[in-house]
Amino acid sequence: MDIISSGIKKSVHAIQQVCCFITMCFLFSGAHAIEQTDIQKQTDLEKQIARLGHELTPMGANPKSNADGSIPAFTGTILAASASVQ
Repeated sequence: MDIISSGIKKSVHAIQQVCCFITMCFLFSGAHAIEQTDIQKQTDLEKQIARLGHELTPMGANPKSNADGSIPAFTGTILAASASVQ
């Protein structure tokens, strides 16, 4: 009986080791994927920051006027008070 139970214990131990190895592989591959995603987000953010004041207003808006001219282009200054302001 000792030989059989010893063999079973060795088999269970081997299975546990394989499961541990597979789990660690999944964990490390997931961490790498997250790291790559974070790097991409950081790069995109840096590109957007570089556009501020050039292609975008300091607040990140489109500085161009709309097609019908009801929204004027951003110039960085206050043009005039609204007609409703007295």
